[in-house]
Amino acid sequence: MLYILVNPNAGDKSGLKKAIMIQKTYPQFKAKIYLTQCADDEINQLTQILAAYQSDRDQLLIIGGDGTLSKVLFALPKDIPFAYLASGSGNDFSRSLPASLETVMEALQKRRTQDISVFQSANHLILNSLGLGFDARVISYSQHSSLKKRLNQLGLGKLTYLLFGIRSAFSRKSVSLTIRDAKGRSQNLSDLFLFVLANTAYFGGGITIWPEASVKTNQLDLVYLEKGTVFQNIQGLLALVLKKHQKSSRLKHESYTELTLDCYKPTAAQVDGELTKIVRETFTCQKRKIYL
Repeated sequence: MLYILVNPNAGDKSGLKKAIMIQKTYPQFKAKIYLTQCADDEINQLTQILAAYQSDRDQLLIIGGDGTLSKVLFALPKDIPFAYLASGSGNDFSRSLPASLETVMEALQKRRTQDISVFQSANHLILNSLGLGFDARVISYSQHSSLKKRLNQLGLGKLTYLLFGIRSAFSRKSVSLTIRDAKGRSQNLSDLFLFVLANTAYFGGGITIWPEASVKTNQLDLVYLEKGTVFQNIQGLLALVLKKHQKSSRLKHESYTELTLDCYKPTAAQVDGELTKIVRETFTCQKRKIYL
């Protein structure tokens, strides 16, 4: 049996339509659809699926946005492969690992998988990115605005990040934290405008955060920007938008195979497009298998 876990309210709300189409077009899979009923209902639906799931005969397909996939993977046992179809507003994961419906269904039929890396802590899982400062403000503005919903209905969801990014660029707020690598070496980062841990090349609906970041590697790419004048902050952001990462003197980049963040106090963060708060988290690499 193919269990399809769908967030019907993600992005342009096409998820349920896709699931029903799969159910009708591929009857050999005997697909059964589970719908999230409210925000953060992914784990509840996954629990119901896992209660009946048989690893030798069943398969799992997730349809939704980056946040939906991230939440499911956080709770999904790492030895269970998954398939994914995007129906969100940003869709940065599918942008970094593109696959058509036909490719995904063929992979499910042949039980063909690929390895990817995610980074998990006790409370969170990084599929695409974790962001503090500018990045978190953009998500906070969008989640508290009706504009995102209207743009999603028009199929223009990725413009949400651009519009609120412009607003966030003028903020004078900053974040400070301490990071520690796998060898216990610590570094204090103070007064940052932007802090992003990237597991894929994209964030914010298609903006390149770091070109070499990939779920195919075993490392997280840290990109950060110290707070400067408004002009300097915008200059750093333009380096991302214009893909001039390597040429920018403002952008800083480091790579880690394991990383501990200590924010000293609850700090607003975005994890795969979902707003949360973090204090202290240690992220380690975890291998997963995706039907592709």
